[in-house]
Amino acid sequence: MARGKTRKKYSALVRSNMVIAFLGALLILAFSVVYLVSDYQRNLFAEQERLRAMTSTVASRTQSIIGTVSVTLKMLDEWCARNPDRDPRFDPEFNALIDVFRAQVKRKVDIKMVRNDGGIFFFPAKDVKPLADSSDREYVVAAKESPVRELYFSAPIVGRVTHKRQIPISYRVRPNAADALLFYATINFEDLDGEFADLLDFPEYSIGIVRKDHTVLYRLPYSEHLVGKKISFTASPKAYDIIDVHNPGLTRRAIFYQELDGLPLYAMVADSYSRMRRAWLKTAALKSLFAIAILAGFLLLNARLIRLLARNDEMQRKLEIAARFDSLTGLKNRYYFFERVSEEMERAKRLKNPVTLAIADIDHFKAVNDEYGHPAGDQALKEIAAIIDANVRAADIAGRIGGEEFAILFTDTSLAVAAEAAERIREATQGFSVENWKAGISVGLAQWRGEGESINGLLKRADDALYMAKNAGRNRVIAAED
Repeated sequence: MARGKTRKKYSALVRSNMVIAFLGALLILAFSVVYLVSDYQRNLFAEQERLRAMTSTVASRTQSIIGTVSVTLKMLDEWCARNPDRDPRFDPEFNALIDVFRAQVKRKVDIKMVRNDGGIFFFPAKDVKPLADSSDREYVVAAKESPVRELYFSAPIVGRVTHKRQIPISYRVRPNAADALLFYATINFEDLDGEFADLLDFPEYSIGIVRKDHTVLYRLPYSEHLVGKKISFTASPKAYDIIDVHNPGLTRRAIFYQELDGLPLYAMVADSYSRMRRAWLKTAALKSLFAIAILAGFLLLNARLIRLLARNDEMQRKLEIAARFDSLTGLKNRYYFFERVSEEMERAKRLKNPVTLAIADIDHFKAVNDEYGHPAGDQALKEIAAIIDANVRAADIAGRIGGEEFAILFTDTSLAVAAEAAERIREATQGFSVENWKAGISVGLAQWRGEGESINGLLKRADDALYMAKNAGRNRVIAAED
């Protein structure tokens, strides 16, 4: 009997161990499958977040470059409208404006004129004879076909004078003494390469600027099979997509793209989809073998998973902060600021509350960098950002939307009250200085007109008020008229 009981106990223990081993093996297999699937999704999401953060940076830098060009071309058109009998090619005042622009962009972008007959002229022109004929260029043909005065982004060209690969940005001008059809700026590929080269962490990465009709205007690294051609992707204000690229050496590409504010362009970052998958497959194979081979390692693997999840969450948190906040000043970056503005305007529509937008620009900021170096300029940006942050309410939204340009959305606030707050910020700013440089800011305000006005419309009116403040002598607050 004792032996029988012992045998039964032994058999029960074996069966129990077999059941435990079987259940343990199923548990490890199930856990491995669940883990590998979730790990794949997490890795894919992390890669998407990396692309999104890079795209946000590319969009911000592109917006900064093209924004300056846009404002300048429109300003030059206004000059022609005010001076229809003066020839901008030889006019000292007009060419002084061009020189200011060249200095502002560090001569990385130049502006030229195209006459109605297609003749190209630099500023200032040496004589009345054009340097080259551009009548066959896309931007000239487009300007003749459409009388609309708006920015036109032409397919990339090789300059007939400079012989450099360029993106032309043209603007049709009003009648003038030079018989000018349009002014256009050319951004050299090599200058854009310098702006974005620091972002290419992997050789499979690429950075692009794509027109609304999906024409690739610029790509780093350069590809003759893609630049100037159209690519197929699902268009939306901001999205992630997988596309097939018909180009030697390129197959499936994971892309993240973002529409630029007020411009018919996308900023785009792409990576090799197979590279993203290979990085996961290498670790997945090792983890699967380890999980199946060593049952006892399950608990250690589970603990390691928790640590990996914690690190993953931390990395995602840092990526989210980097994507939403300006790393230098701590204020919201341009993209996140306007995302919050959009949300607040939707709330204001429902509650019928007033909101007012302020655009502030540091006066003579270039002098700080030129005389005392960029560290001093960075410190000035931090101090002034801190002043802005200290003088707005928790409900207000403050951000850095350009190099030395800040924006504040005063929620539930009328134009008059917002102007008082802006004046306090301006006065507080005057207390800061760097050596002989005394800080000052110009502020333009505009109160939202309600559902009939878009964000871009509100921003333009605030921008116009800012330029009025600049033109009126700087270091002042000017509110746009309703």
